[in-house]
Amino acid sequence: LSFANNTMDNPREQLDRLLAFDSCFSAVFGTLALLAPHGLLAKISGGSYNHSVHETLRLYGCLRLACGWILWHARAVDDGRFRKHICEGLV
Repeated sequence: LSFANNTMDNPREQLDRLLAFDSCFSAVFGTLALLAPHGLLAKISGGSYNHSVHETLRLYGCLRLACGWILWHARAVDDGRFRKHICEGLV
C-alpha cells in the first residue's frame, strides 16, 4: 500500500487506504494491549500492580481488535451511505 498523497486517487480508494491503515493499527495495538504483561503495567503505573487497570487495558485491546476486524471488512462495502456512517462513527 502506498500512503503517498496522490491527487489522482478517487475518494473511495483514499477511504479504503485509511480504513486499512486504521484496521492494521487497531489490530496491532489491540494485540499488544491484550497481551501486556503484569510487570510492564506495574512499571507504567509507578511500581504497584493494579488488577483493575490491567483488565481495563485488556478490554480496550479487545475493543480495538474488534474495530480493526470490522474496518477491514467494511472496505468491501459498496454502499456509500453505510461507509459515511462508519466514518461518522469513528469521529
